[in-house]
Amino acid sequence: MSLSYNATKLLFRDKRLRLTLLDGTQQKTLLDFCTYVQWVPSSDIIVAQSGNILYVWYNASVPDQVTLVTIKGEAETVLRDADRTEVIVQEANARVAYELDRDQVDGSTIESGDLAKTAAFLDQCRAAVDSDFNKIYNVEKIAQVALDQGNLSIAWRCFAALGDFGKAQAAFKVMELAEIDGTQSSKVKTRLAQLRHQFKKAENIFLEKVNISKAYNHSPSPVNHRRMDCWINFF
Repeated sequence: MSLSYNATKLLFRDKRLRLTLLDGTQQKTLLDFCTYVQWVPSSDIIVAQSGNILYVWYNASVPDQVTLVTIKGEAETVLRDADRTEVIVQEANARVAYELDRDQVDGSTIESGDLAKTAAFLDQCRAAVDSDFNKIYNVEKIAQVALDQGNLSIAWRCFAALGDFGKAQAAFKVMELAEIDGTQSSKVKTRLAQLRHQFKKAENIFLEKVNISKAYNHSPSPVNHRRMDCWINFF
């Protein structure tokens, strides 16, 4: 058994060398016969070998998406530094390094929840409004993590990368407000709660600091709560 970097997933090989991924209450057979398997250091990327094929799951949360690489030997280890990630394979006469896709390795930081590295990846990524972008990298999840931590800069990048320009603009406007009033101002706290869809909390904050008539006039109707686009007009 081998636990993932984020301790959310488990790899298991039985006596028949069948490789299974355990993810919460879900389990999936990745390979019926596996001679080597390892998590890429400091990530939830899986590298495994079956026959002369190297299997790489850049996003273990989507096990049906796998990259295949033909090799001519036995995988020995996976090495990672700041510049590259390589699978070391012992071939007939030498050890050969197979480099993994750097963009996808960097993209795995989104799944890991590393907000600083995620920001750097989003800034250089050109897949902005690709329909598979969120499915591959789970950007929507990291956007919510960023909002929960009050990191509006990264939330804004995530929404923009997803092509959700309504939410991106809303996050950007809260960022601008925070620069003027400070992150602890009631107005910033109210609008951040709205971005998180915590409408009751937003109302309570607003009512504590502003008179009830203003709260009534500025609060969106329950119907509009269903769409973030309404916050563009609200701001």
